[in-house]
Amino acid sequence: MNEEMEKIELAKREIAENGLTRRQALAKVGLPLTGKYIKKLAHVPRRNLIEEKIIEAYKQGKTVREIYATTNISLVAIYKYLKKNGVKLEKLKISQETRQKIRDLHKSGISKANISRLLGISEISVRKILQENPSVVKGINTTDEKQEGGQYAVDNNNQGEQEIQKEGQKP
Repeated sequence: MNEEMEKIELAKREIAENGLTRRQALAKVGLPLTGKYIKKLAHVPRRNLIEEKIIEAYKQGKTVREIYATTNISLVAIYKYLKKNGVKLEKLKISQETRQKIRDLHKSGISKANISRLLGISEISVRKILQENPSVVKGINTTDEKQEGGQYAVDNNNQGEQEIQKEGQKP
């Protein structure tokens, strides 16, 4: 009986220190995989090595996408682990060159989704960058000043050509 208790304690250490499941720990210490022994290990907190590896990789400077590529753990799960463990997430810093490239691609008619795929940036980030410069969003040039007679220059065809509507003319 004393040897059995020692094996149970050893199994508990394996679970806590090495992140083994109860079944793995029992098999490693040589105890049968019966309900009796599994229940004795039920309340042993299990160390989550995967979470620790994710956190360590992030702290070493890897991006969430790089961690995803090496672990095949979903992006949502990675963000969840980081948040759960109090890791402060850094905002993606997008260079001014890339920002200008996004604007230029969008002006040339490429969709936000395709820009996202081309540059490896989320579609939400692409949209936010385009909203920083509202003159390229939805075809309305909001940066132009009033034209003579209180008219604004409006881009009606999303191709950069501007038409100035004169008083009394219908579009």
